[in-house]
Formats: sequence, C-alpha cells, structure tokens
Amino acid sequence: MRGLRLFPVVLVAACGGVGSYEEAADATVRAMQDYAAILEGITDKAAAEKAKPKIEALAKRLDEILDEVNGLKEPSQESLEKSGATLREGMNAIAAKMDENMQRLDRLPDIWPTLQDQAIGLSSKFMALRAMLGA
Repeated sequence: MRGLRLFPVVLVAACGGVGSYEEAADATVRAMQDYAAILEGITDKAAAEKAKPKIEALAKRLDEILDEVNGLKEPSQESLEKSGATLREGMNAIAAKMDENMQRLDRLPDIWPTLQDQAIGLSSKFMALRAMLGA
C-alpha cells in the first residue's frame, strides 16, 4: 500500500523532460495536483514527517522543470499564451482544494513548523514557473 501513496510523485518524476512551454505548463499543473494530494493526506505531525520525502521529490521535479524551461528557445506569443492559459486553468481548478488544505494544516499547530521550509520552497518554484510560462 505504501508504494501506491508514492505513485503520483514517482509518476511525475518519471515523465521525463519537457520539450515545450505547453508541456512545461502541463507538468506544472500535474505537480500542483500531486502537491494537493500530498497535503490532503497530512492529518498530524507523523503524517507531515512522512510527507517530507514526497515533497522533496516534488521540489526536485519542479527544479528539473525550471531548468528545462530555461533551456527552451524563446516561445512564440501564441505558445506563451497557450502555456499561460493551461497553467491558469490548472491553478484555478485546484486553488480551492489547495486553500482548504493549507487552512486546515495551519490550524494544526505541530504541522506548519514541520513543513514550513518545504512549503515556502515549493511556493517560490511554482511562482517562478508561473511567471516563466506566462500565467
């Protein structure tokens, strides 16, 4: 059963590189969905500790996406608009779930200190990708 809980993070990590801004936007949305699923499973400090390696793997994947986007040629305006739209739609679709999970975790006093550094790190990576992909 433990392997099944790691499946979304492993799947994202195994998907390989991104070859376009649109693919990067899709990969970023999948990473956001995986992050929301990880957060949803955190109910106490022990679960937060168990989630740390999953979040670290997700942060590594976001670093890979950032590096890959930096290596892409400058996108056309149309490509940038498509990737921005994909990312905005994905973010809008998951925003309520993310907010709900973050508020829930914020009310659990032992959890935020456990995940604070990782959450801030992921947030900065998501924001960098958002800017790079035109969202």
